[in-house]
Amino acid sequence: MKTSETGILNKSDIYFATPSNLARKLFFYITCLGHFYYENNYKLWRDDYDSYLIMYILRGSAKIYYEDRMYVAKKDDIVFMDCHKPHGYQACGDLETLWFHFDGQNTKDFHKAILDMWEGGIISLKETYVARSNIQKLYDCYHEKWMLNEATQSAYITKILAEFFPTVSKYSDQKSSIIEETLQFINRNYGEKLSLKILADNVALSEFYFSRLFKKETGFTPHEYIMNTRITKAKIFLKSKKMTIKELAFSCGFSSESAFVNAFKKHTGMTPGEFRRLQL
Repeated sequence: MKTSETGILNKSDIYFATPSNLARKLFFYITCLGHFYYENNYKLWRDDYDSYLIMYILRGSAKIYYEDRMYVAKKDDIVFMDCHKPHGYQACGDLETLWFHFDGQNTKDFHKAILDMWEGGIISLKETYVARSNIQKLYDCYHEKWMLNEATQSAYITKILAEFFPTVSKYSDQKSSIIEETLQFINRNYGEKLSLKILADNVALSEFYFSRLFKKETGFTPHEYIMNTRITKAKIFLKSKKMTIKELAFSCGFSSESAFVNAFKKHTGMTPGEFRRLQL
């Protein structure tokens, strides 16, 4: 359907959806979406809107206002915004976007994790085909009046969100080398003392820069990755080696048996002894 909003050109389309109770409980779900063409300097500002927004910049650029800062999103960038917070955007020249408002049980957690990796929620992917094609499929579902069920729509949104997490194939050569070397170093030395300083020194970077790079490229802080590696190794040893819990704790890099037991229970919901007795 057409929109009468001032500053949105007549060739634009907008569609609305009312999710079922099942979708609200289980899925990501669309509340509205559209394909918009904007007049130059069109500006929107809202203090609050009850959903999250994903906007693909098809043409032109936009100023994005979010959390008291201004960012610029250009062609092929994707904007991921929590609209419950004050926000806005302004067209710069001939702006064209595909966008959708959505929500779901885990949307807040997805947004927080992605915002940690992409400043201001401005996502610049090296390869945009998967994200763009799935956004297009969602739009086509409404524009062409397809009867696409809510579970399938949720699957499309999940695929879009998954693209926002960096993978090894998308690293630059230099960053890939740094991260791969660090991961190998951790996997070889998980039983030793591993501090942020040790990891940063190993690749000749400052602690601050290394920590940000590691989180952006892997989705984990260095500490989280080290802990996950140690817990994974501990699971293997618990099932394959006749070691005491204390011996296993020190071999996996924990400072004491109690530190190991507490960390293992926090990550798995059970003690090492309970995991050892568990039939898989």
